[in-house]
Amino acid sequence: MRGTEGRLELRSKDVTPVGDTPEQFKASIAADIAAWRVLADKLGIKPE
Repeated sequence: MRGTEGRLELRSKDVTPVGDTPEQFKASIAADIAAWRVLADKLGIKPE
């Protein structure tokens, strides 16, 4: 999101835009999924 309007829209929703590459974004999402999976496993939460 390089446009000022887009950045302002995201910030108004408490979202912080970053300038990651698609590969960095993919890695970030994969890390988030892994972290949430560990928590879900500890709590015994199973997907439906």
